[in-house]
Amino acid sequence: LRTPLTSVRGAVDFLNHVIKSGNIDPDDEKLNQVFLIIKRNLKRITHMINDLLDLERIESGIVNFASEEVYLREVVEDSVNDIAQNNEKGVVFDIKIPEKLKVIGDPDKIKQVLDNLLYNAYKFSPEREKITVEGISAGSEVLIEITDRGPGIPEEERSKIFEKFYKGKSSTGSGLGLTIARAIVDAHGGRIGVRSEIGMGSTFYFTLRKHE
Repeated sequence: LRTPLTSVRGAVDFLNHVIKSGNIDPDDEKLNQVFLIIKRNLKRITHMINDLLDLERIESGIVNFASEEVYLREVVEDSVNDIAQNNEKGVVFDIKIPEKLKVIGDPDKIKQVLDNLLYNAYKFSPEREKITVEGISAGSEVLIEITDRGPGIPEEERSKIFEKFYKGKSSTGSGLGLTIARAIVDAHGGRIGVRSEIGMGSTFYFTLRKHE
């Protein structure tokens, strides 16, 4: 939290100086930039605090997870559509999930996992590349794989990325997204992991119980 708070403090100090000087022009470009810095960093702080609270509730068992029949493709399409609204890089999403494939779980929490993994895949994907989302029926469970064609994850980071507050060299988030995803998958009795190769992309995967 210290980094965004420092930015907010610096911006507020600047505004205080401007106010005391009496030189306040609401159309001043620099002044507007300062307000944007405050707004952006307060939004970032709020997001980080919400992540912390979500993780605390999940790990302490306070959150009650629903156990419903969920059409996997529908939840994936919802997550993809959310990202597609601001798809400035022209990334293509290839969904390979049977229409009738169903899992058991909490649809909102499953979507939260998908939102995180799909956004990460999008963030690290080159322009106009493809992200593949596949649902594979395997015995009593369904394996969901999200594959990007990004830079890949160094081997020394792969075992750490699901740890609380861990941030890789190219990460700009709070270091909690993947930790929350793991906590949600664990609560569903599934498993989560990653396969990656430098220069070839990454595949994040997780499992859920299959609805027979």
